[in-house]
Amino acid sequence: MSLDKANGRNGLRKFGAFSFNLEKKMLFRGDERVKLGPKASEVLKCLILREGEWVSRADLQQAVWPDQKNVLPNTMDRQIADLRKALRGSESDPENIETEYNRGWRFVVDAPQADDAIPQPEVTADRAPNKTGAAKGCIIGALVLMGIVAAVYWTKRPRRLRILAARQITTDGRLKWGPLLTDGDKIFFSEMFDGHVKTMSVSVSGGTAEPFRPSLTSPEADAVFRDISPDRRRLLIQVISDNSSLWICSKNGGPPELLGNGKAEAAWGPDGQSFFLASSNGLSFTTATGSSRTSHAEIRGEVRDPTGGFQPFKI
Repeated sequence: MSLDKANGRNGLRKFGAFSFNLEKKMLFRGDERVKLGPKASEVLKCLILREGEWVSRADLQQAVWPDQKNVLPNTMDRQIADLRKALRGSESDPENIETEYNRGWRFVVDAPQADDAIPQPEVTADRAPNKTGAAKGCIIGALVLMGIVAAVYWTKRPRRLRILAARQITTDGRLKWGPLLTDGDKIFFSEMFDGHVKTMSVSVSGGTAEPFRPSLTSPEADAVFRDISPDRRRLLIQVISDNSSLWICSKNGGPPELLGNGKAEAAWGPDGQSFFLASSNGLSFTTATGSSRTSHAEIRGEVRDPTGGFQPFKI
């Protein structure tokens, strides 16, 4: 039965086993009322009034949600799904609401049964692509990209060195300072011992520190380590006194070699045969024999002359 032939008294529309009161927006199956939400009733009224016509999402929004600018597609799909559930009370009830992607929905009465209907793939509103699904895909893609960027940053970022474990090497309680030098078997350092600064050594596995005393000067002379050679066989030691001196000492014994006199910091060159010397006069480079000395830096300044003026100088 079509709606044109249905009873229109009091705005009542009949289709199949159902009737719908357009004024009160109430759905009945026979004499029993079928519960519908307010929006689902509005949607059914809109579809019934346009029986046989395709109602787009925009049309449905204007009719049911006229005061809302943007209604989510899932909101409409949920109302259609509720209507389908209410109108299919049994297997024998026909499908009154048709769906076509990009066209919308259409209310039909006496829809053809499955035996004589033209086979067409059914695309339900619940399965139809929508903007919300696309938006979710974009969000998921963005989160994945952010995760990749964060992982790359985490692996490439500068990392601070952390102390994972520590072991005490000496337990004598005496003051020690560097530079700390090692040949892989022993650690060389300076220590306050018997009222004097002495050069000391201890095994890398720990134990009692022992004096490293090459025959440089008197045993009471203060001395500190400066550097160890690239081959880890010789040590550079400075004797601290009024006339400080730098010495090259073999860690396995043997007579020390005098590198030079003067208060200067020293470090071994990469070739193991030359040295860098830093003093109040600047930075220089010299050989072990001292036969060749090259200035690498100089000091400039001014000095006051007898007349009260200043004269520039260069070292």
